[in-house]
Amino acid sequence: MRTERAYLCFIALALTLTPARGGAEVEIIVDDEQGPPGFTTTGDDWSTWGTLGMGYSAADTQFHYLTHTVGGGDRRGTATWTPTLPCAGRYEIAVWFRMTGNRTHDADHHIRDGRGGVAHVIVDQYGEGASGWLSLGRYDCGAGWGGCVVTLDGTDDDESDAANAARFKLIECQGDPDEAVAACEAPYAPGVYTWSRFASSAGSSGGWESPEQAIGEANNQAAYSPNLDAGETLYGGGWGFCRPQEPHTIRAVRVASHGKTQYDSGNYDVLVRLSGGGGAALDWHHTAWGWDRVEITADRAAWMWFDINLVQAEVSLGSHPGGARDADVWIDAFEISVEVEIHPPSIPDAGPDLPDARAPEDAGPPRDAGPPRDAGPPRDAGPPEDAEPSEIGWIWVDARIFDAGRAWDAPNAAPEGGVEDAWAGDLAQGAGRDTAPRVEGAGERTDEAVWMEPRCACAAHRGASGAPPWVILGLLALLRMWIKARARRISA
Repeated sequence: MRTERAYLCFIALALTLTPARGGAEVEIIVDDEQGPPGFTTTGDDWSTWGTLGMGYSAADTQFHYLTHTVGGGDRRGTATWTPTLPCAGRYEIAVWFRMTGNRTHDADHHIRDGRGGVAHVIVDQYGEGASGWLSLGRYDCGAGWGGCVVTLDGTDDDESDAANAARFKLIECQGDPDEAVAACEAPYAPGVYTWSRFASSAGSSGGWESPEQAIGEANNQAAYSPNLDAGETLYGGGWGFCRPQEPHTIRAVRVASHGKTQYDSGNYDVLVRLSGGGGAALDWHHTAWGWDRVEITADRAAWMWFDINLVQAEVSLGSHPGGARDADVWIDAFEISVEVEIHPPSIPDAGPDLPDARAPEDAGPPRDAGPPRDAGPPRDAGPPEDAEPSEIGWIWVDARIFDAGRAWDAPNAAPEGGVEDAWAGDLAQGAGRDTAPRVEGAGERTDEAVWMEPRCACAAHRGASGAPPWVILGLLALLRMWIKARARRISA
């Protein structure tokens, strides 16, 4: 698996601080060494040459160029960079190449944006040294594969064009960036979780060797820096988190590295700095393999899964406390961990509260009722009933027959989908009746009868009788109606 994923190290996601988003800046770099499908060519006149230290990073060791020494003897062909972009939005697109004295003065670059438009930018590649990142402008790009595409057209003349790397730098996402993150398939029960991932891509700048060895789990097969010095950085990323569908809060984010140093004391002591590309950092040194972790939660005012998936865990030089610059460093794994709290599902709204009772309006002076009417002889009220008048209109409910913690506040109000389905997802996740969310102010189980109006209780919890609580409460409501009818007949 480590060998199969090693090519991902050529897809660099470099992160730096930016005030615009209050956190990390996203740069997607497609290098010619990556090959298809990110980098493709047409024609048979392409060859490669070393960057000789003039690439955009230490991992950038070669570039493509058109030559008459291969193919048909002319110098014609095209090169195309196709990125996978994290979200639809505004991107600045730039290219990097090595200039030489036999490069063209008019390298034609065609940029196809996310709206179907095509821009044409001409670049002078003649000179000596590294071009640096040369901007081709800002464009509106789509999300995903081919959201914007850059093509170098070397078919217009017989001069030599160079093709090395293209960078797509995110300026601003359109809409909610988290919509670009795939939703998790399995639901999660309410609670606090810590989710961890190992890096699936790695890269470096400076003198690091074998950066791809930092991909995956720790196994003591490491990326290696002989004599770690300033400007030499190893980074890992590509975490691949999905986005929970339940309401949730990201509580903490931490990055970690697994490694060791050649010295941890004396003249050759070296401090290695671990960070997530922001301000939070940890300096460490130890000669035995071990994990070092730093919390980077404060690097952002608020975290999104989009941001987390683009974090880069970085190790670089902290300092040389002993003064000497001759200490080696090994790193064989990067990890990110996220502490997330899954919230309970919200209780369906039971409707508006009943209006407050109003004072009766002033009816004016009392009217004269006239002389009293003869009520006639008293009527026989019949034999007395067992129930006292003060108890008519109420019913006794034994709280043991249902879980009052699952009742809704409004009488006979069930959530959409019915009471049978109200907490089915909760129970399917093993939350159980003891850990499920409870309605604030709801009654608890007791062993004594209590006064209660009829309510709708969740049928997922069966009572002691084995029947659904709403069936029992329905029968009690019918009993209440019968008692009221009897009371009216008695009073009549």
